[in-house]
Parts: sequence; C-alpha cells; structure tokens
Amino acid sequence: MEMEEYRIFKDRKAGGEALAAKLSEYKDSKCLVLAIPRGGVITAYEVANYLGAELDLVVTRKLALPSDPETAIGAVDADGSVTIDKDVLDHSYISAEELKNLKDSEKKEIKRRLQIYRRDTKFPSLKDKTVIIVDDGIATGYTALSAIGYVKKRHPKKLILAIPIAPESVVNRLRKKADVTVLETPSPFLAIGRFYRDFPPVSDETVIETMRKAKANVKIR
Repeated sequence: MEMEEYRIFKDRKAGGEALAAKLSEYKDSKCLVLAIPRGGVITAYEVANYLGAELDLVVTRKLALPSDPETAIGAVDADGSVTIDKDVLDHSYISAEELKNLKDSEKKEIKRRLQIYRRDTKFPSLKDKTVIIVDDGIATGYTALSAIGYVKKRHPKKLILAIPIAPESVVNRLRKKADVTVLETPSPFLAIGRFYRDFPPVSDETVIETMRKAKANVKIR
C-alpha cells in the first residue's frame, strides 16, 4: 500500500502551533483548553497560548491488553467511568479478574497523576463554556472518547476535540460525539510518532512545568 501525502510535524510544539492557527476563530473567546497528558500538554500549551485561553487537564488512561500493550480495549476517566470496546474485549480472552486488575491499575495511575499535576487545584467549572480538548494525536480514540464523556457530564456550551493527526476512521467515529478539528488523517496510520520528527517521551516534570508556565501566562493577561 502506498503512503498518501501528509504533513510531518517537527515536534509536538509545531503540531500545537499549526493546530492553534486552525482554531483561530476561538481566539480571545474565553474558551477553556483541556490537555490530555502527558504528550498532549505540550501541544495544548501552544493552542491555549495562541488563543489567549486558560489551560487545564483532563486525565484519562488507555486500557491495554496485558498480553499486548499496543492493543487497547478501552479507557477510564478520572470519575472511574470506563469506556470499553465490547468487540475487542470479546476476542481478547482476558479474564474478568484480569480486566478488573487492569481497571484498578489505571484508576490508581489517574489518581497519582491528579495528585502531582493538580495538587490542591480543583477541576474548573465547564458549565456553559466552550471547551477544546487537545492531544498530540489519536490512534485508537479510546482516551479521547473517555475525555469527551468526562467533559460532557459537566455541561459545556460547546465541545471541540482538536488533534494534529488521527486515522480517518477514528475521526469519523469521534465526530458522532463532538466537533472534531484535525489537521492530518494519514493512511496507512501505523503510529502517532511516525508523523513527528522529534517525539520523545514526556515526563511528569515537563507536564508540571508546562502547566506552571500556562498559569503564569494567564496572570500576565
């Protein structure tokens, strides 16, 4: 299969800058940008900075098969709500106990991240706000679906999911749940990192520092 023409981003920052330009209609609109950590925080920072928006976090975790970490069967959010792909689950041969342990493990990781990222800061009110969820890319869409569900329960006025890259089939599925802004839908997709020249792992320390900078930007404005 031939690879179609698509854009390769220099890094997550460049992806965020390009995404911000695509979202320019929301500039100075007092919208709220929510990043999916970890990598999405760097991309979302550029979006929030360009739009003059507040940046916060929506923490979700993929549920991956213990026997094959690259295969996702769903995701879990900070409320503990679980999104499961029943078709994948039915063919995964994972036991009920293994699934419970997997859910418990990812819920524990969400709690850990919230403790170190948010500390004593409460999640902001989303009621009647325009909310833009940002990640550095989407592969299966489960964490994005989980984030969308988490945000919708908080009654925003408008919800946009914004990503630099994602498979077209996944984007079509996500559009049933939210407005989607995407820059590239390459085929074949393979992996998010294939569409960035520089795509290193993002540490907790980088997330914390990026959020600190974002809050400082808001105070300056």
